[in-house]
Amino acid sequence: MKVVLAVPYMTAEKYAEFAGLTELTVKRMMDNGHIPSVKKGKRRLVNVVEEMRAALGEVQNDG
Repeated sequence: MKVVLAVPYMTAEKYAEFAGLTELTVKRMMDNGHIPSVKKGKRRLVNVVEEMRAALGEVQNDG
C-alpha cells in the first residue's frame, strides 16, 4: 500500500479524518506527545513529516 501526503503539516481535524480517529482523540494524542505536532501561529498542527519518519523507523526496526 502506498500513501502519498503532499503536506508537511495537517490540522487535527484533517488528520483525524485521514486516520479514522476523532478530532478530540488526535488533540489528546498531540498533547501527550504520541502524535508529533508544531505550533504555527495560534494553531497546533500535526507534523506529518515526523509522524511518517517515526512510522518508517518502526517498520525498519521490526525488520
